[in-house]
Amino acid sequence: MGNLPHNGVAVKQILTLAVLQVALLGCATPYQPKGLLGGFTESQLKTNVFSVYFGGNGFASRQRCYDFALLRCAEIALENGYPFFVITKSSHETDAVHHPHEGSTTLTHGILNVRVSSLGSLRETDSTEVYGAPVRKHGNRLTVTCFRETLKSGEAALDAAILRDHIRREYGLTEKRSTP
Repeated sequence: MGNLPHNGVAVKQILTLAVLQVALLGCATPYQPKGLLGGFTESQLKTNVFSVYFGGNGFASRQRCYDFALLRCAEIALENGYPFFVITKSSHETDAVHHPHEGSTTLTHGILNVRVSSLGSLRETDSTEVYGAPVRKHGNRLTVTCFRETLKSGEAALDAAILRDHIRREYGLTEKRSTP
């Protein structure tokens, strides 16, 4: 204990690192209906045609957003008695927000917002802005047509159950989402 400085600098640095680790764990948008952290929305366009949008927060990668949109398509197909589907339209959007203030960043985890200055000091804040580097929020919209049998036209249809199980394993999603 004699090696610790008495001015608290080491304690502040350790606390800063601990808060950063906690804040960054699990921040990427979870697989869920649209909420504060992002998620999916869906609409039925025809009896066997559905549109799904998955929007992520600033911590969700483009691939994660696409995979979760695809997962929701597979679940919708299966929930409606269709073992196969084809993606008929796909679009991706990225929103980039840049806050030019330098020297501090605000990390959001649940309802805890902590401002970390360039000197390592911490304070709680109401702000959810991230200062410095641009924050990119990805979103994917997929329109799918579902089928009860494989296609005879040679077009490749996706097997909804295989796809659902693969994406769930890839992201460690073991339970089916609860329906609101």
